[in-house]
Amino acid sequence: PCVRRGASRFSTLPRRPMGLFSSDPATHLPPGEGVRTDGTPFEIPAGLDAVATLVVLTFEDSVAPLSGQWARLGERIAEDNAGLAVLELIVFPPRMKMLGDMALLGLRARAKADGSAHRLAVVFDKAKAVRKALGIQSASSVTVLLVRPDGEIVWRGDGEIDLHEIESLEPQVQALLKEA
Repeated sequence: PCVRRGASRFSTLPRRPMGLFSSDPATHLPPGEGVRTDGTPFEIPAGLDAVATLVVLTFEDSVAPLSGQWARLGERIAEDNAGLAVLELIVFPPRMKMLGDMALLGLRARAKADGSAHRLAVVFDKAKAVRKALGIQSASSVTVLLVRPDGEIVWRGDGEIDLHEIESLEPQVQALLKEA
C-alpha cells in the first residue's frame, strides 16, 4: 500500500470501519519498531519472544509511576509463572527519533534509578495513530495488554490497578502459559 510521507506505520493497517475510537478494539498489537533503553533495536511483534508478554503501554511521562506499578505487578505475577515477560512500552513522537540517544537520556536515568532497564522500550510513532489502532481513548492513562508472541491480545486493562483486574489477569496468564 502507498503510505504518504509522514504517515504513521499504523495508518497502513487494514481495519474495520469505525469512528475515531472504537468500542471494538484491535485484536492484535500493531507492528512497530523502536529501541530498548540500552540502544538495541526492538520490533513488535517480533521482539515478543516470551510465551506471554504483559505490555504496559504509555503515551505521557505523567503516568510513569502508574506504569511502573503495573510493570512491578506483572513481574510479581511472572515470579510464579515462568514464561511471562513484562514490557513497559512508551510511545514517543516520531520527531524524537531524530534526537537519537538524546531522546532516551531521561528514560535511561529513570531506568537506572528504579532498576527497570530490562523491561523498557520506546516506539517512535504518532500517539494518536497507535491509540486509534488499539481503541485507546486517553493518552493520559496506562493501557495494559496481555499478548501472545504473535501480538494477539488476550486480556486488556487500563488505568489504576484494582483487585478485579488482578483477579482476571492471573487466570489469563496461567491459561496462556498452559497452551504453550
